Amino acid sequence: MVENLKPTTMAEELNLMSAKLIPDLMIETLMKLSLSKTVSLINFSTLKVVQKYAKNESLWEEVNGVNIELAPAMSVTSEETFNRMIQLSKDTKCRRALKQLRLTIAKEKVKSIDDITAVLDIMEITARNVIADDTLKPNENDPELTCYRKVAFILDILLKDLSLNLLDGETICKASKSIAKDYEDIYGNSIPLNRGFGRRIDLILSARNIELSTNEWKRGKATQEQCLIQQAKNIRMNKAILSRLLDLPLPENDSKNVYTLGMD
Repeated sequence: MVENLKPTTMAEELNLMSAKLIPDLMIETLMKLSLSKTVSLINFSTLKVVQKYAKNESLWEEVNGVNIELAPAMSVTSEETFNRMIQLSKDTKCRRALKQLRLTIAKEKVKSIDDITAVLDIMEITARNVIADDTLKPNENDPELTCYRKVAFILDILLKDLSLNLLDGETICKASKSIAKDYEDIYGNSIPLNRGFGRRIDLILSARNIELSTNEWKRGKATQEQCLIQQAKNIRMNKAILSRLLDLPLPENDSKNVYTLGMD
């Protein structure tokens, strides 16, 4: 039956690809992405598999036509200051020494202006809690929660003046729960859907009770396979949130600029 299918749309092309992938359990993750009508451009190895099965030129025209331009993360002055601090913190063997970095930041704060101070504050928190000291042996046994907590220090500073909520601690994603419920109504108990429970997420950003993105962490010792599965899950969850956002009554011009921004 698969050989007789003639896809004419992007959705049909991805459905056909998922049908071809069913016999190969090694790429189950890709099958889940294709069933959720998602093309991941993040991982080049998985992208090659998609290109192998999806031959429709219109699909790739649509995928390559997507162009999301994000605003610069820092001003030019802030970026120059950041790079200069990193360079000054390196020892004679070009290894980053945290004591030297913290001393360099402290000296810069004395003479800095307001917009640079925020960058230095973040660098100070990062140097104290996040960045690994190249002169010491790294600890690869930190659990996932420890890895997340290091980033949370920075997020608290970046988002403290914004109307955003950080929902952490394996919170249930409402968008995924809604989709699981819909599929449960359609398929019943014929396929495993966690009984419409929804996916647990390390960190969800939300505003006014509306989910904006999902974000996931893994410990340093996580295998490549575990990271790939996690990455695909996070992509699918952000896709679910994006679908919910596009269902909102937005003006047409605004809906063209709606996207989610998640971390992995």
